[in-house]
Order: sequence, then structure tokens, then C-alpha cells
Amino acid sequence: WVGGGRGGRGGGGGGEPMELVGAFIRDMSRNVAEHPWVSQLWVREILCEGGVLRERLMDRVAPLVPLLLAQRFAAAQARGALNPELDPRLLVVSLIGLTLLPYAAAPIWRGVFANAQIGDDALIAHTLALLRGAMEP
Repeated sequence: WVGGGRGGRGGGGGGEPMELVGAFIRDMSRNVAEHPWVSQLWVREILCEGGVLRERLMDRVAPLVPLLLAQRFAAAQARGALNPELDPRLLVVSLIGLTLLPYAAAPIWRGVFANAQIGDDALIAHTLALLRGAMEP
């Protein structure tokens, strides 16, 4: 997903919004777990003003993945399969934040909760449960 997704799938999932969200969360989490530096790089070089990769993201990735996801969420919403109170565009922003920020901030929150044992599977399950409840029509 950062740079086109694992194996170049760049979209994953089926037509149902939760399938799409599940594919995004699992693929992004797997990518970040396999390449732990990605979340820190995202914060430093994309999220923060003046990051050298921000323009590249805006030119190459932003027109593809986020717009495609937002379009799929809007279509799901139009057919009544997604909570009408959600903005499909902001759902994409939420997905990125809920996926990357926990990895970028892991040294902090694992220290606060004194538990380095919260693994990737638990984090993915928690994020999906949170979104499942919010996305119900």
C-alpha cells in the first residue's frame, strides 16, 4: 500500500466495504511489520511538513490508492452497505492513521502500558473490530 501494496495488488479485498478495509489493514500492517522503518519514515518524510517524500506521495500514490478506496466506499454507501454518516474520503484517512500511527508510536504506547507483547495480530483484530462497528449501515 505504501508504494503500491504487497505484490502490486494495490486494492485487494472484494466489493464489500469490510472486505476492502480488512485487506487494506492486513496488507498495510504486514508491510509495516516486515519493514519497521516504514512507519517512522511515513511520519518524518510524508506526514511532517517539509518531508522529502511528501511530493512524491502526492504525485504517485495519492491519485491511485486513496481515490480508488474512496470511490469504492462511496459506491458501497450508495447501495446501503456503509454507514451513511461516514465520509468515504475521511474513511481512507482514518484507515491510514489507524494502521500506520500505532506502529510509528509503538515504542511509546508499549512503554506506557508496560506491555511489549501486544502483537500485530492483536493490533489488526482491534482495528478491524473498531471499524466494523463504525461502518455498519
